[in-house]
Amino acid sequence: STVLGCIMVMVKEAVDVSDDHSCYYIYNATTGDRVFDHHYPEPSSPLDFGKAFSSVMFAFAGASTFPTIQADMKEKSQFPKAAVYSMIILCLVYLPMSVVGWGLLGDKVGGSVIDSLCNGPAKVCIEILFL
Repeated sequence: STVLGCIMVMVKEAVDVSDDHSCYYIYNATTGDRVFDHHYPEPSSPLDFGKAFSSVMFAFAGASTFPTIQADMKEKSQFPKAAVYSMIILCLVYLPMSVVGWGLLGDKVGGSVIDSLCNGPAKVCIEILFL
């Protein structure tokens, strides 16, 4: 469900960015047009990726679940390899969603990509998939 949710987030963002009546556009009284005013801020440090990734890992509470997972493994010595593979898979799942979100929305992305989506049935479905 997580992979499906990530795909739906990227599609929803792309559809909403291309629709000038979506929640991302504001009315410009001077020109009479609806505009999507977004910017792409520069990262303050190359370490920002590490900070963001560690926040994601903390959100998954890995530190508290790792001992349980290792205890349930047949070959406990394979745990380091399993942990590395898990982190790679998490990056492959979440990195495209964050890159697409930043690429389409720029500074309009809030603390959560899901919170940055326009309201509607698709957002509700996405929220359910990420429960």
